[in-house]
Amino acid sequence: MAESAQDVCQRLIEQVSRLSLLQLQEVCKHLDLPGYQEVECPKALRRKVSRNLLREELEEKEDEGLSLYTDLRDFLKQIVVAENLPAADPKPEQKPSTTPKLDTTPASLMTLTRREFKISGQIGEPGQRDRLSFSSLAHQIESGRAKGHKEREIVEAVIRAVVPGSALRSYLEGRAGLTLPVLRHILRAHYQEKDATELYHRLSRLAQDSKESAQSFLVRALDLKQKVIFASQESGSGLKYDPTLVQNMFLHALLTGFRSESVKNELRSLLQDPSTTDELLFEKVNTAASHEMERQEKLHSKSVSVHEVQQYESSQEAVKRKPKEGTLMTDIAELKAGIMEIATMRKQLDSLQESLTTPANQNHQLRRPSGRPLKRGCRHCQQNGNGDTCDHCFKCGSSEHFARGCRTRSSQSGNEQGLLPRDGQ
Repeated sequence: MAESAQDVCQRLIEQVSRLSLLQLQEVCKHLDLPGYQEVECPKALRRKVSRNLLREELEEKEDEGLSLYTDLRDFLKQIVVAENLPAADPKPEQKPSTTPKLDTTPASLMTLTRREFKISGQIGEPGQRDRLSFSSLAHQIESGRAKGHKEREIVEAVIRAVVPGSALRSYLEGRAGLTLPVLRHILRAHYQEKDATELYHRLSRLAQDSKESAQSFLVRALDLKQKVIFASQESGSGLKYDPTLVQNMFLHALLTGFRSESVKNELRSLLQDPSTTDELLFEKVNTAASHEMERQEKLHSKSVSVHEVQQYESSQEAVKRKPKEGTLMTDIAELKAGIMEIATMRKQLDSLQESLTTPANQNHQLRRPSGRPLKRGCRHCQQNGNGDTCDHCFKCGSSEHFARGCRTRSSQSGNEQGLLPRDGQ
């Protein structure tokens, strides 16, 4: 089995710790490290070489720096062969220093290979985009503990990951003697995470949404299962759920939560087996979902064809029941007749408007018979021939008012003004 780049790096650091000053200078020259000529302390040169081997640029490469480590390993073999200094047989004068090195070398190697613990991402408000979730933060904390980082180092890294200027960071930086369990409780409250009981209840009532695929529902159920297990392992948790119990409830939630009956039937044997792994569920759910999609496509195409036949038959029956409609030319003729009728009505409206705007005196003069002009003045002035200059009432002859305001009834009867022109014909 091929060694990883990290294993090769640890072996190189162990070999470098046994080299003499001249050998370390040769290694620094081979690695092209600046300023090694001025350093005369072997420990300083070892630290210089170790930092060069552990720099972050090597991890970003595709081979994680394995080519550089292999080249340096071959170079160290050449140095040992050239100077007849086998790595397994140290010189007699180095024996007194070999015993303490056996006790201190593993610790020093762990110190050199373990970099400063950092949290990837920032801790912001709950639900905020581009910010760390509580599950991701807890995973990084557990990863740091597994790598051997100290509790105080992890606490400082978490505090540095909080968004600068926030009230949470100000509180954490001002609190003395903050331990990792207390910090996790504070972060759980900050993220408004539910306890194990509420999460287990949510898992028991989990169901697939109408617009959610079977694969997405499986991932959501797996995430909720992991949250229940993680919350149960937290210190100070009220109820602690056994992972086997959570696994059984998870499988039951899947069996009762899938919307498709065909997917349920295809996965029933797996969901009734508590030893079913997550990887197997991913594979089988993907297969069942693809079968269901293919089945729906086939059924959908058949239903469409049946619908089209039914629609065609119903349209044929409707055509039989309806009378035959007119041709296109008949419709055009009807439209033209309607347009002409509208034009005629428009002309009639224009003539009516003109008649309404004609002056009233002009209409009054038209109603007068052409052979009998209207006489002006009162009866007395008409007899004297002064009718045009009369300023009396034309009805009663009074000089106090005009005929318009006269209250005296006329003694004459009949049509004094005569018939209208059309009546006289």
